Amino acid sequence: MKRVEIGAAVLYLGDCMEIMPGLLPVAAVITDPPYASGGLFRTERTMKAVDKYVQAGVKRDYSTFAHDAKDQRSWTSWCAEWISRLPVRDGTYVLSFIDWRQLPAMTDAFQWGGLMWRGVAAWDKGLGARGPHKGYLKHQCEYIVWGTAGKCAVAE
Repeated sequence: MKRVEIGAAVLYLGDCMEIMPGLLPVAAVITDPPYASGGLFRTERTMKAVDKYVQAGVKRDYSTFAHDAKDQRSWTSWCAEWISRLPVRDGTYVLSFIDWRQLPAMTDAFQWGGLMWRGVAAWDKGLGARGPHKGYLKHQCEYIVWGTAGKCAVAE
């Protein structure tokens, strides 16, 4: 696990199932879990990240990470499990980035994990967006599924 302080915030890098038991309840959780959606076939989904996410033949040094090769049902169940273990208190905001393929599954996982699903926001990729093939619409955004543990405080 790596712990990085950024002003008054702390960023934890590592396996959430190992990190969360040692945390006190927090005001907000922002997460970007493995999407488990990179490929149509099992052989494509189970590739290492360094090989799986190559664009236009350019290899990058991607770290290897777990849980990116699950089918949708096991991925949704796994998400509900870690969501149910989040160090939350009444009113904690939880935001999770996700792509269009797993968007419905993540909204289910929020609810199965005990959160109040509040909505979806779009993160516009700007000029970084690309289409899957020539002639297709670009994947212009990713999504942020958000909700709360219990009440949703009124913004002031």
